[in-house]
Amino acid sequence: MLNHSLKSFKFTIALGLIILVLSAIPGNRMPELSFKAGDKVEHFLAYFSLAFVVCIEFANSHHWLNRFGLWLIYVVLFCSAYGALLEVFQGLFFYQRTFDYADMLANTTGSVIGTLVYLPSSKAQNFWKRLM
Repeated sequence: MLNHSLKSFKFTIALGLIILVLSAIPGNRMPELSFKAGDKVEHFLAYFSLAFVVCIEFANSHHWLNRFGLWLIYVVLFCSAYGALLEVFQGLFFYQRTFDYADMLANTTGSVIGTLVYLPSSKAQNFWKRLM
């Protein structure tokens, strides 16, 4: 059962690990971006992608839940909590990395928007499935 669950979330796990590795890279090894809020854009895009992928894989593996929207809130909470945890780890354990509330806000915003973008795409996906 656990093995099936892990296979159902293989892209979520891979993306989560990529985000973890990127979060652990020492600050002096991170490339400098040409615009001031580049760091926040990176956080937003990472958690936007994570939430979108979690939505897709969760919906595909739990078909009976597709009727209820509550699971979407759990996706946002999961992704936001993961981002907050990594921010805490950056402040406590990762070399030359710091805790930043603005990064947490970018993570949460990305999670919310990624989940919201999933909604119309899931309806379009269901429409095409019914046609075929």
